[in-house]
Order: sequence, then structure tokens, then C-alpha cells
Amino acid sequence: MTARMMRKAHLIIYMLLAYMGLQAQDNQRLTTNYKKWQQLSTDVLVDMGSYYMDKRNMPDSALLCYTIAANRYYKGEPAGEELWNQTFAICFLGALYLHDYHDLFKAHAHLLQAKEIAEKNNWGPILSYALMDMGNLYAKESSLQLHPDLSKTIQYTKQAFHLIVKEKNWHTLQPLYAVLTINALIENKLPDIRNEITIYNNLNIPDTICMRAYVLRLHQGMQHYLEGNIDKAIEEFKSTEDYIDNRMSRLSQKNWVVNTKDALFNVYARTNRDEEALKELREMERITTQNYLPERLTDVYRYYHEFYKSRRKTDLADVYELKWLRYRDSTIIKTRLLETDKAEFLFEIGKMNEQMKELAYKKQMQQRILWMVSAFTILAIVMIILLIISRRRLLDNNRMLYQKNLELLAADEERKRKEEELKRTEAEVTQEKTTQEKYSHNQMDDDVQEELLAQILHLMETSDEIYKESFCIEQLAELLGSKKNYVSQAINAKGGQTFSTLLNDYRLKEACRRMNNQAQYGHFSIEGIGLSVGYSSRSHFARLFKQFTGLTPSAYQKLAKEKTV
Repeated sequence: MTARMMRKAHLIIYMLLAYMGLQAQDNQRLTTNYKKWQQLSTDVLVDMGSYYMDKRNMPDSALLCYTIAANRYYKGEPAGEELWNQTFAICFLGALYLHDYHDLFKAHAHLLQAKEIAEKNNWGPILSYALMDMGNLYAKESSLQLHPDLSKTIQYTKQAFHLIVKEKNWHTLQPLYAVLTINALIENKLPDIRNEITIYNNLNIPDTICMRAYVLRLHQGMQHYLEGNIDKAIEEFKSTEDYIDNRMSRLSQKNWVVNTKDALFNVYARTNRDEEALKELREMERITTQNYLPERLTDVYRYYHEFYKSRRKTDLADVYELKWLRYRDSTIIKTRLLETDKAEFLFEIGKMNEQMKELAYKKQMQQRILWMVSAFTILAIVMIILLIISRRRLLDNNRMLYQKNLELLAADEERKRKEEELKRTEAEVTQEKTTQEKYSHNQMDDDVQEELLAQILHLMETSDEIYKESFCIEQLAELLGSKKNYVSQAINAKGGQTFSTLLNDYRLKEACRRMNNQAQYGHFSIEGIGLSVGYSSRSHFARLFKQFTGLTPSAYQKLAKEKTV
């Protein structure tokens, strides 16, 4: 080995060691940051992620911030503002994987998750970003196909367009609308977005918005194209280059120039203006090559292949098809498969292990589900049997209580009948003194109290006044022509109960009679029955009724209806 070759070998080794050292430092920095940033709140992490992504162009740090925030969603059940921030992180995590790491699988998974949460919570801003990047994702997938289909890209971009218009987010609307119209033109589906073109035409967008002048010329060209004015459309498309916004980065400016030339090429190709079409195509090739736009250069070679094939120039079509295939594979390798052969091998082994684990887990879950279904079925059968037995016992008990109440009511009716007969035989007995004269003293003898209690009970049984909600002991004394304290003494001393207990007994007995009288009261509700005997509160009436009869009013009423039937 010569000295020159030795120096080159040493130089390569030093460069590798330096690169490994930088990688180790970077990994150490991210590890240290990960431990510190885990202590930060989710809203701070989201702000930091946006700062690293937009201002510092540090995707690794942005990825770390968004990952910590997104993991909090998968570990818990957040709500409110915390859920908003976590969903935002998931959405922009998908954007990072799409635009910076070119991992379409992870990008798709995160964007779908963000889209689902945003739709569920009706969060327009996050949903519009998720839909926009879903459109970009399908466009990237489509660009690597020989016969691309931009239908899904147009579909998602249209949905995002309407959301952004509703939010009046004019800065985001400009590039989105440009992508929507250019893709629709390329796919020859411009009439499908006629409604969106009309909406944009009627918007009052300030001229100071970035890209407004460029998009306005593009918009006018699309209108001319829809009207069939191809020459005017081409003229507008060509003029867009003069209105590229200087506030954008140089790379973004070149990208939009290529987008416009893409539209021009498709218009020329469809109208058989081959020289102009090839001129635009060569210009696209020059710009994409000089500015290193590998994905767009892949589109250029595919356009060459399609163009020459449609013109039956098979040799040239085959040459560019080969170029397209080579460049497509090169693009895929540069953007998606950066691992070494060893890493790729380990990745495949890891994927196989994951698949084996997933199969084992599925089998375990199937067995567990089968066991749970069996256990649940047995438990459900037992519960149903117990419910049937319990219901039968309850019905039997309710019927027994109902029958006892009927017997008590019948006995009460018999007692009333006998008392009426006794009163008729004693009708000749008159009172020589008025009630006030009898009860002129604060204390009454036993005979007087018994006589007063009899009058009280007679009034309670014959007067409808007691079923009024406002009925009280004062009204009872007034109806008897007596004093409140005498009435209270008679009820307490001779009746052995309070006035409220006595009143509730008569009211609840009457409630039972009315429930049994289906012909007159069958259409009454529980509240109606309660109100008819003096109770304005359903819960109070139900509680007293249950204490008095042992049944709830609804159960008693149901049994009364069954008996009537």
C-alpha cells in the first residue's frame, strides 16, 4: 500500500471517528433532554416542538418534544385543553415523520389518530392540518407509482380547504389552494373542484398575505381553463413566476416554479403542443436537478416516459422508464431506507419477532375472550334465573299485600256501616249544650273527649275537606266548632295518635280506594292520585303510601288494574 493510500485511509478513519463522536454527543444531548423535558407540561412541550421545527430547523429535538407529549395521550384518558395539546402533538408528530423522516407508515398512523380525535371533538384547526398532511402523504405515495392516482390527495385537500376557509386562516389557505388546483389539473379533475374555485373567488383575502399574488394568478388561470380559454390560462400560468413571494425560502420558491411548470406541461400535452410541453419538461428537469428536488425529478422522468409513450416513441419511452425506475429506487433509499445492511437485517428479525409476539398475543386474547364469553354467559343465565325467581316472589308478595289492604279496606267499610247504624239508633239523643259550652274549660273529662273524638272521626270519614292540600287541625276545629287544643287533646288522649298520622291514614285509605276504582280513576297517574287526596309531592306521597300499604303506588296501581281486568 502506497503512502498516499495510507493517508487517505487515515483520513477516512478520522472522519468516521469524528462522525461517531458527533453522533454520540447528539445522542447524549437528546437523552439528557428527554429526562429534563419529561417534567415539563404538555403545552410547553408543544410550543418547544413548534419552535425547534419552525425556527431552528432541529427536527430531532422537535420529534422528542412531540413524542413525550403524544405518549401522555396513549398512557391516559386526558380531556379539555390537555387533550387538545396532546392531539396537536400527535398531528405534528405525523407531519415530522412525513416531511423530515419520510416514514410513511408512522406518519399515516399518527395522522389518522389525530384526525379521529379532532373529528370527535370538532376541533377544526387540528383537523385541517391532519387532512392537509394526509393529502400530502397520499401524494408522496402516488409519486412513486408508474400510474399515479391523486384522487385521495384531492379528497383530503378539499376537506381541509373548507375547514380553513371557515377558520379564515388565509396564510395556510394559499399553499393549500394552489396544491388543490394544480393536482386537480394534473388529474384532469378540475371540474370536480369548481365549487372550491368559486368559493375562493368570493373570499376577501388581504393582498399582504404571503403567496396571495402568486395564487391569484394561478386561480385566474384555472378559471380560464374551466371556461375553455386555454391560451388565457397558459398566459396566467406563465405570469405566476413574476409573482413568486420573496418572503419564502429560495427552495420553496423553486418548488412553486416547478409546480406551475407541471401545470403548464399537462396543459400543453393535452392540447398536443408537443414542443411547448417538452420545453416546460426540460425546464422542470433543470430546476429540480440544480436545486436537488429528488421527488420532483422522479415526476419529471415519469412525465418523459408517459409523453414519449403516448407519442409512440417507444425507444425514448423505454429510456426514461429505466431512468424513472432507477431514480425512484434511489429516492426511496435516500429518504426511507437509510439503515445499513446489518441494521436492515436486524430490523427484519425484529419485525418477525413482533409478528410472532402479535400472533401469540392474539391467540392468548382469543382464549381469554372465549373464557370471558363463557363465564359471562353462565353468569347471565344465573342472573336471569335469579331475576325471574325474585320477580315472582316480589309479585306474589305484592299480591299478598294488596289482598291484605283490600281486606283492611273492607273491614273499615264494615266498621263504618255499623257505626252508621248505631248513630241512627241514637239519633233521638240531642245535645243540650253547644260545643263551646261543653268545652269551656281547658281540661275535658273522658266522656267529653270520647264524644269529641267520635265527632272528629265522623267528619274525617264524611268530609272531602280533608283531601285538600291546605287542610290542617285549625280547619278541623273550626268545622267542629271547637278549639284547636281540645281537638288535639281528644286525638292524642283517646285516639292514641297525632293529627298528622290520623289525617294520613284517611288520605292513604282513600288513595287505595281510588286506585281500586278503575272506572272513575283508572286514567289518573300516580301524581294525579296523590294530588286528589292532598299530596302535592310525588316522592312524599310514595314514601307514606309504601309505609302504609307495604307497596309502592305504581305496584299497587298495577295490581288494581290487573284485578279489574
